[in-house]
Amino acid sequence: MNDLGRNYALSGRVVYETGQTGGYLAFRRSGNRGNPNTTFILGDPNAARFRASFLLKVVTPIDVGL
Repeated sequence: MNDLGRNYALSGRVVYETGQTGGYLAFRRSGNRGNPNTTFILGDPNAARFRASFLLKVVTPIDVGL
């Protein structure tokens, strides 16, 4: 992971195993003061070989009054 600033990071990996290559590249914007965490992922982190895909992951905080 490479931090690009206070709330931004870039990460990824490439895996070569038994003649197949897989990997992904991700850009993350972390939330600050209740804002949602947003991650853009190119590739599939769990695939045995590279698969062209684009994912958007959004995690938002929810206040539960108990």
